[in-house]
Amino acid sequence: MRSLAGAQAQELCNGLDEDCSGTTDEDAVGDSGQACGAGIGACQQAGVRRCAGGVLTCDAVPGAPEVEACNGADDDCDGLTDEDVPVEPCFAGVGACREAGARQAGGLVCRAWPAQAGLQRPGRRLRRPAR
Repeated sequence: MRSLAGAQAQELCNGLDEDCSGTTDEDAVGDSGQACGAGIGACQQAGVRRCAGGVLTCDAVPGAPEVEACNGADDDCDGLTDEDVPVEPCFAGVGACREAGARQAGGLVCRAWPAQAGLQRPGRRLRRPAR
């Protein structure tokens, strides 16, 4: 029995010349030409699957990591967001209602809430006025 080679055979990405054209893997069928990606976080880049040397690969090249910033993105491409950003002290309220808090460096939001006059917050002692 003869094999069905030639124009009827589909070219696959496997390093063989299925259609007997003298060229391997040209017009290979399968996932070739499909979208793919490489990298994580801000380093993620899009690419296309290509058949090269009988192997289906993604041609995407991940971007370069940068110093982590307080911006809601994974700038250093380690899978974590804003984890290496230093914390700065900040304050809200005045007088006896002043409370300490913190904000990430470069951030605009202070995580401190001023106390209300006459109310005691959990875990906090009331301050007596200086005499």
